[in-house]
Amino acid sequence: MLPSDTLKATESGGATARLRRGLVVLAAMSLIWAVVVMLTGGIGFRYGPIFFSSRGPRNPLILAVLFAMLACVIAPAGAKRVALMRDGMWLGRGTGSLVLRWWRRWVRFESWLVYRIPARAPAMLAAIVAVGVVALGFKEGAFVAAGADAWGYLGQADLWAHGTLRVEQPLMRELVAGIPPDALAPLAYRALPDRMEVVPAVGPGLSLIMALFQIVGGRDAAFYVLPLSAGVAIIAAYLIALRIAGRWSGLAAAGLLTASPSFLFQLTSSPMSDIPAAAWWGLSLASALRESRRAALGAGLAAGAAVLTRPNLAPLVAIPGALFLWEIWRERSVAGPSAQRFVVFAAGITPFVAAIAALNAYWYGSPFDSGYGSLGDLYRWTNAWPNLTRYPRWLIESQTPLVLLAFAAPFLVRQRARATMLVVFACAVLACYVTYIPFDAWWFLRFLLPAYPPLLALTAVALVSIASRVPAGMRVVTAALVVGLTVHYCVAYATARATFLTEGEQKYAIAGRYVAEHLPERAVLFTMQHSGSVRYYSGRVTLRWDRTPVDKLDWTVAEIERRGYVPYALVEDWEDDMWRELIGARTVLPALTRPPIATLPLGNVRIYDLRSAGR
Repeated sequence: MLPSDTLKATESGGATARLRRGLVVLAAMSLIWAVVVMLTGGIGFRYGPIFFSSRGPRNPLILAVLFAMLACVIAPAGAKRVALMRDGMWLGRGTGSLVLRWWRRWVRFESWLVYRIPARAPAMLAAIVAVGVVALGFKEGAFVAAGADAWGYLGQADLWAHGTLRVEQPLMRELVAGIPPDALAPLAYRALPDRMEVVPAVGPGLSLIMALFQIVGGRDAAFYVLPLSAGVAIIAAYLIALRIAGRWSGLAAAGLLTASPSFLFQLTSSPMSDIPAAAWWGLSLASALRESRRAALGAGLAAGAAVLTRPNLAPLVAIPGALFLWEIWRERSVAGPSAQRFVVFAAGITPFVAAIAALNAYWYGSPFDSGYGSLGDLYRWTNAWPNLTRYPRWLIESQTPLVLLAFAAPFLVRQRARATMLVVFACAVLACYVTYIPFDAWWFLRFLLPAYPPLLALTAVALVSIASRVPAGMRVVTAALVVGLTVHYCVAYATARATFLTEGEQKYAIAGRYVAEHLPERAVLFTMQHSGSVRYYSGRVTLRWDRTPVDKLDWTVAEIERRGYVPYALVEDWEDDMWRELIGARTVLPALTRPPIATLPLGNVRIYDLRSAGR
């Protein structure tokens, strides 16, 4: 008798076959279970009082082997191989039929999902994302006047709110004979020795908005500008992608920007101008993509506000301007709608350019000067190679190689010229920093944040365009899976780099408030890192020890005391060795060998009383 005849004879009742096939199904399920556990690292869930957990693939693999062996044992003698092959084919046909049935249902559902969901749904979801970003900024943001930049913007906002743009510096006139005027200028400020005043060194755009908030809501309201600007940047990314490829691309762009590590780092840090600049440029580009004179005016006004916020990026106005000029050339008319839009765009920018030129002349003596010093000190060709090797690497590491899809977007959409303009804009932002002072920390990607709304919008456009070309039923899954995995990676990248651990920046507020509450009104503090923040929180005079000549230190301390002020030193842990090395064996040194009058947390900030120095 042949094996197939034996199989038919022994399975005439069917009970043994059903049992064997049940065991085959259990073996397949156990094998799938093992693979899932191996890929996920373990699974666990609770059902009422029962907790189920599987942390390794060993047990399900044992079960799979056991079920397979039992199926083999009960297979008919002499026809085991044929029986198991038929069982496998039965399982494959059944699984395939089930998958096909559900796949057809999913394809119909995907079609409904894409074409039946209201057109406003992606916009509403993007708005929810933007609101969530604003809430995150309020919850996790470091609302503190920290270091140089944050204090610089907040301090300048104080000036605008009080109607003065120059600050008369106490002691500058008395000490200018012995020490440089810059020693009395805190971080983010420059001295005007001929007028015995100090002026801001940072751009005025962010501070102007902060001043408006401060006038309306009090001094703390100035901190609200950063999280609100982050929400605007999200909406701008949505609008850019929407106008290039549609609403779903816009929603993906909003998600990618929200999860960007550099964006999140600046959102939770003390206030700087990177996100506000990104918001203004994003709004400008989104408006430039609309074909109306009103939108062109909005593009010009937003670009002007961006220049006022980050003046060194002023050359970027040429990029949307070039788009308008290209459209004029395409129309072959110098009086058509595109020409009118170009004129309106230029008119929107002009007042801001004039304002920054006037402020530069008022503060620094020349419309072409800036608070950061001469161009030769800031930009050098020798900086190009370090920056070209760092910024692209940091960008790909933090955003994943998916960000490179942005450069393919012009070849995947109909609006090729506009998508190309966005690519050129993103590259131009990098070009503005290629020869700038190099830094060696990934979060200096913050300089490139103005490029992020168009760059990530194009990434989303390319991703959705590619997903739309895959077979039906895979389109939504492909796009959602890629975006979801990218968002997960970016958030994990940011979290691993202490993005959400901002408690350390509170050291500036702690030190400043301690000085305000415990030191005399006429205290003068030798400090560097806290030279601005102490002034912000306490109103006390600060003096930069790092700009005070070593041979004039004793004279400066004695002169301060002679004029009725009380000298102190405020240094952080990392500054202490630098400070001691600077003053060497000077008579100020004995004051630093005594215990400090205060040691403050989060930065081991120490305050020393220098009154006995030199006596």
